[in-house]
Amino acid sequence: MRTRERILGRLKFRFNDQDYSCNRQQLIALARAFKSEQTDEDGAHRVGANMFKVSFSELQELFRDERKWLSMNCLVAVAGGSTDGTSGFQEDDSFAAFREELERFAHIIFSATPKQRDYWLGKLPGFSKETIEAKYGALKPCMQGAVGNLEPIINGRMRQIL
Repeated sequence: MRTRERILGRLKFRFNDQDYSCNRQQLIALARAFKSEQTDEDGAHRVGANMFKVSFSELQELFRDERKWLSMNCLVAVAGGSTDGTSGFQEDDSFAAFREELERFAHIIFSATPKQRDYWLGKLPGFSKETIEAKYGALKPCMQGAVGNLEPIINGRMRQIL
């Protein structure tokens, strides 16, 4: 078994009291458990992959356990927007620690706004490079656009994981 398949196979999603692993066969089984009329394998695989979700804690644990391979082969990107990303947590203090941990975990921030880019690069007044690095471990490059738009650029080398 290849390293990527072994590592992804450790991720689990529970549906209807059944655990499913993140591999092709289990994603197809998940789709069919959810929608029994799903007969096309490729279609079922897409549906299962779309439904498969893992907790942030599980993802952090996987990255701790598989640090060597994942650090050489994966980048984590999170949305930074106020409607679909971590900035949306600003209005609720109960998510402050979760938001900070999520942003610390990420390597890349998806954001199109100059203000966010300047913040993550330590160029915003009051938020120096040293401040950002101390709080988040590193400066974060910002990318504009959606993960789906990156497929031709990355030739399958990067996978959406969160």
